[in-house]
Amino acid sequence: REPRPLTPYLAPGSTWFFESTAEDLSALNKLHGACIGEKTAYGYGQILIGKWEVD
Repeated sequence: REPRPLTPYLAPGSTWFFESTAEDLSALNKLHGACIGEKTAYGYGQILIGKWEVD
């Protein structure tokens, strides 16, 4: 028996929206522009942090 192969479940370019507190701002700013995961040299795993403005 062998483990099942991993299958990615998130489409490339997926976007998430989160709410945070002012206390998290420093940690979020450190993540902006970072890359995580595999093949980061090819542009995968980029993290961009922004602010959603509500009119």
